[in-house]
Amino acid sequence: MLYINETKFHKSRLVTANAPVMKMLKLYLDWRKSIVKENHFVNNHLFLDKRGNGVPQHELQQAFRLICTKANIVRKDGKNVRLHDLRHSFATHRLVKWYKEGADVQTLLPVLSTYLGHSHLEDTSIYLSMTHELLDKANIRFKTYVES
Repeated sequence: MLYINETKFHKSRLVTANAPVMKMLKLYLDWRKSIVKENHFVNNHLFLDKRGNGVPQHELQQAFRLICTKANIVRKDGKNVRLHDLRHSFATHRLVKWYKEGADVQTLLPVLSTYLGHSHLEDTSIYLSMTHELLDKANIRFKTYVES
């Protein structure tokens, strides 16, 4: 579990992460401790430069774009890839996976909303993109409901 502290709108929450992600975070945090003394940290940023200062969000965004460019990851609408797009992809893929598993999506939507740090389902809805796969799964579910 990761404790996400004081994010947008001063919200904090617990977020699960799988073993490979936790391993990479531990490696990074161990490296960070070896570079910068923990008591020198002046802020609560995860990503720090060698002096212990938080890396500005625009620099993280630039690094992410560079990685995406090198990996040939592009948005279908031609706009620049953004870190925030990961939230959109995650939310939509989670919904598709629930449909594939036959889960009660309506019951699970508040879980997704909480996981994303939202207080209201309306805030989560903007992260859900209507993909062909999602529409297909929802259509199958609706057809099954109507025919039963």
